[in-house]
Amino acid sequence: MVEEYYLPSIIISKGEKYSRASARSVKGFNIVEFLRSASDLLVDVGGHPMAAGFTVETSKLELLEKRLYASAQNY
Repeated sequence: MVEEYYLPSIIISKGEKYSRASARSVKGFNIVEFLRSASDLLVDVGGHPMAAGFTVETSKLELLEKRLYASAQNY
């Protein structure tokens, strides 16, 4: 996804109670810092500027999506 569109990308594996995600970025966009802006919704987050992973309660996925889209508008 990142290579094809040259945009930061997040892929989520949706689970019953928890969902896990993998994120990749492009040069100049710190993906782990971006994700940490929503850390109050995440169970766990870690990584480095170009790649990150996180866990979120599945019930909070929609709220997380809205928050990240709104945050992305500021970059």
